[in-house]
This record gives sequence, C-alpha cells and structure tokens, in this order.
Amino acid sequence: MKKLIIKFIYPLLDKLLPVTCATKIKIIGCVIVGQWRMQPFLVLDYNSVKSESEALDIFADMDDESLEEIKRIYAETDLYITESRRSCFIYNWGAIEHPAGLPTKKETASARKTFCATNHLPNCSLHIQPASFFFHHGLKMLPTSVQAYLRDKDVIDAGAYWGDSTLVFREYSPRRIYAFEPSPESADVMAKVLARNKITEAEVKLEELGLGESNETMVLLEAGQLGVSTEPTDDNAVAMTTVVAYATQNRLQVGLIKADVEGMALPLIKGAVNTILRDRPVLSIAIYHNLEEFFGVYDHLRSLNANYRFLIRALSDSGLCEGETVLLAYPAELDSAEE
Repeated sequence: MKKLIIKFIYPLLDKLLPVTCATKIKIIGCVIVGQWRMQPFLVLDYNSVKSESEALDIFADMDDESLEEIKRIYAETDLYITESRRSCFIYNWGAIEHPAGLPTKKETASARKTFCATNHLPNCSLHIQPASFFFHHGLKMLPTSVQAYLRDKDVIDAGAYWGDSTLVFREYSPRRIYAFEPSPESADVMAKVLARNKITEAEVKLEELGLGESNETMVLLEAGQLGVSTEPTDDNAVAMTTVVAYATQNRLQVGLIKADVEGMALPLIKGAVNTILRDRPVLSIAIYHNLEEFFGVYDHLRSLNANYRFLIRALSDSGLCEGETVLLAYPAELDSAEE
C-alpha cells in the first residue's frame, strides 16, 4: 500500500495540485498508512521546578534504572514542552526507540483481552491500563520476597476504579482487600465486576470514600479528581478519611498501599504515616499527575527515615510518556530475605 501511494498517487498530486496542497495531502497519507501518531504535549514542565541535574540529586539514592527513568522523563519533557506551547504534534511512531524491557502495545493488547474476558470486565475495557493487568502496579518488578510479604496481610487499594487492580492483588493471597473508589459511577461498575466474579465482601470491602490527610469533605471534579468546595452537593460530595484512621478503626495489618488517586497522593501519604511506620507496608504510589506528587511523595517518605528501598518505574508499553510512573517502596530488610 505504501509503495503504491508513493509511486502513483504522490506524482499525480504534484501534477494536479499546488505544492502546498499536495504536501498536506501527502502528510495525511503518511498518517493514515504509516506509523504516525498525534501526541498531546505534556502537562507537566519538570524543568520549571527542578532541572534534570537537581532531580537526579534528589533521587540519587535510587538504583540505576530509576535514574535512567528520570533522564527519560526529562528528555521527553524537552521534546514536548516548547515555547509556543502548541497543543499537539505529529511524530513517526516507528522512529521512537522502544525502551528495553517494556512490553509492546501488541503484547499488552493481547494480555488485556485475556484479563478482561477471564475476569468479566466491561466491553469498553480499553480504559484499563497495563499498570494493573500487566505490571500488577509494579509488584511484578519487585523481588519475590517482597511479593511473598503480602500474604495474609491487608491491602489498601486507593483509586480502585473498576476493580482491575483489586482483581490482580487477589493473586498475592492477602487477608482482605479494602478498595477505595469515590466515584459513584466507577464504584457501581466495580460492584458489578465483583459480583460477576463471585467475590464476597469478606474478600474485598468496597468503600466509596476518598483517602487524604484529614476527614474533611471534598468534591468530585472532572476526570475523577478531588477538590475543595465551600458548597458541596449531594451529587458531588466525597467523604474523606485517612489511612491511619481507617486502619485503626478496622484493625488492619497493612501489607500493601497502592494509590493512583489523580494528584492526591501526597495528602494520602501524609495521612498514612503512622500506619507506614507501624506495619511497614509495600507502597505503589502513582506520581505522574502533578509535580507535587512527583517530588513531594518521595521527599516526605524519605524524611520518615523508615529504612525503605525506593524505586521509580514506568508501567508503560510506550516509548513516550503515555503510561504511569510509579514510586515503589518496600522495607529494606526484605532484600536480605531474597538472598
């Protein structure tokens, strides 16, 4: 198809149309039949807050793979963020080098199809990202001793969405999973998914609550984000609690805290400090929503001096910043258990 277009259609366009028009049509043709994509620019301009060298200093205690991920993020920031601040650009997908170790989109598409069929998820399952069904929110990237550490402990799944992360965490034999999803629409879908899979409340407790730094009431904004309002309504009000308060009230022994909470990760962590120090859970915290998450979550956790190992990983099937960046953390003593 490509060869036919180049050989016959392109010369014809040059004869029949002005150069400008012919060129535009050729570009459209490349997009249709070639490996071309349209990509929105990144919302976050990391350089405006910390330079790459400053960021590498901040995360200097992490492993080489984490530091390479920082460099990749900054390189893509330079690619996306321009002075003109255009909303999108067209690039050749085939020319983008795929990072070693990451799955391809073809691989994740196949895995998604199998996962959704097996677990009776809705047909519009393209909403479900590889972070859950493929990477298990980073748990697959951690030592086996860390994975075994979750057995018979409680899991806090903050930002449970349709239940895909909860379904994955059941594979690690936890005592019980506490799934927090403040969006009524998403919680309703998740409840149906749990019912289809015959998962009882003794196994998974679904809570339509938000997790933050206090017990305040917030409002649900667009795209699942939480915000502050002086006049919350019955339709958008979200009751908040803290990890510490909830864990204490329900006598949890927390083995894992996963949080993908649309920019609210730092308040959630601040409201979880005593539980982190007491139970020493594994942490999987999405830090890609805003700069406060990206820099603040690690800074706050490191300040606890809790002897944790920290990693940054991309849970993505793309060479570009289309996937989730997470901060993984686990008790450092689990490294010795691996030996």
